[in-house]
Amino acid sequence: MPYIVEVDQSIKIEDPGDTFLAFSDGISYTIKIPFSVKQKGLQALRNQGKPKKRARLLLFAACVFLLLENHLEQLQRVTVDNEYDSRQADIKSFLLEYIKKKDPAFDSESIEIKAVGKRSPADHLAGAVRRGKREADRVITAGELLAVVG
Repeated sequence: MPYIVEVDQSIKIEDPGDTFLAFSDGISYTIKIPFSVKQKGLQALRNQGKPKKRARLLLFAACVFLLLENHLEQLQRVTVDNEYDSRQADIKSFLLEYIKKKDPAFDSESIEIKAVGKRSPADHLAGAVRRGKREADRVITAGELLAVVG
C-alpha cells in the first residue's frame, strides 16, 4: 500500500543537541542524529568547500534521506516540513539527488517541501522521541551520514 507521509524534525540540524526526524501517517519511523554525528557531517561538507548555509541544507537533506531510505518503495507522497524559508527548491533538489542514487526510478513529483504544522503526527512523533517518551527506531552513525554526504 502506498503511503502519504509528512516529515518533521525536532531540534534543527544546525542547533546544538541531538536532532530527531520522524515521518508519519499510515506508517511511521523515527531517527536520532546525535550532535557529534551532525558536527562530523557538517565538517565533511565544509571540507568539500561547501559554504556554511549550503552545508546545512545538504546535511538536512541527507538526514531526511536517511529517514526515508528504507521506505521509499512504500511512499507515494512525502511532504517535508519547510524548515528553511525560500530554500525549498534547494532542499528538494538535494534530497532527490540522494534518493536517485538509491532509487533512480523514484518519482520526483512525489516530494514537496511545505509547512506541515504543529498538529502533524510527524511533529508529535519527533517531539515524543526528543522528550524520551519513545525510542528512536534508528540512531544514525557518523559512518552512515558520511556515506551519504560523501
